[in-house]
Amino acid sequence: MVHDMPAPAQSGSASHGPFVNQIKEFLLRNYARDLTLAEIAWHVRKSEEHVAREGLKFMKSRWENE
Repeated sequence: MVHDMPAPAQSGSASHGPFVNQIKEFLLRNYARDLTLAEIAWHVRKSEEHVAREGLKFMKSRWENE
């Protein structure tokens, strides 16, 4: 089930590029589902390892900025 929700704040999103934004958009559209890393990777056409590595980089930078 996809829920309509307001767009998140865009602070800092440009610094991570379109790849991370694709992941974020997919997660926001599908947050009510039990997603797997494989599904996310398939959606953005990258390997599971690449998605996991980039996701960790993004999360680390978000934690450091708060």
